[in-house]
Amino acid sequence: MMEHMSGTLSSRWAGFEPRAKALYVSSFPKVERFPYGLICAVAYLPGFHFRTWYIDGKFIGLTYTLTRHSMSVIYYLAVVEEERGKGYGALILKELCKLRPRTALITESDDIQAANRVQRQRRIAFYLRNGFVQTGWQLADYSGLYDIMATVSGLDVRKARRLIGRFTPWVQSRLVRSPGVPSPGA
Repeated sequence: MMEHMSGTLSSRWAGFEPRAKALYVSSFPKVERFPYGLICAVAYLPGFHFRTWYIDGKFIGLTYTLTRHSMSVIYYLAVVEEERGKGYGALILKELCKLRPRTALITESDDIQAANRVQRQRRIAFYLRNGFVQTGWQLADYSGLYDIMATVSGLDVRKARRLIGRFTPWVQSRLVRSPGVPSPGA
C-alpha cells in the first residue's frame, strides 16, 4: 500500500550526493552497471543527466537519462529501498516526463527463466501504471534482453537505440521484435 506522500521534489547532479554510488551499486546487477566514475564523467557531456532526487531535502533516489532534441531515454531509475512503495518513483517519472513528453526507457524483459522474474514483472507493471506502453521492441546486448517502453505509442525506437548508443558506443546492441507484444497501432 502506498503511503501518503507530500513535500517538494527537487533534484541535482548526482556527483554531489555521497549516497548515490551506494544506491547505484545496490540497485543494478553488476553486469548492467558501468563504472561509477565513468557515468559521472559522461554526465558532464551535453544531453546526459545523472540526477539525485529529494523530497524536502531527503535523499530518495537517482536517475540517469539521455536527451537529444525532443526525446529522452531513462537508462537508470532507482529509489532508496526504505522509500520504495511510497509513490516517489512515480513522482520522479512524472517530473521526467513533464520535461520531455517523448520519453523511452529500457527495463529487464519478463524472462520465465530469470531468477528475479517476479521483480521484473513488478517493474514492468509499475511503468505501465505510470503511463508507459510496450513498444513491441527489445534491445539485445551482452548483458541481456531489455524491453523498450515509451510514453507515446509510435515512438521511433531506432532513434531511442541511437540515443542509447551515444552513452554506450562500445557496446554492440541490436533491436529485436518482442515476442507476443504487438507494436502500438498494429
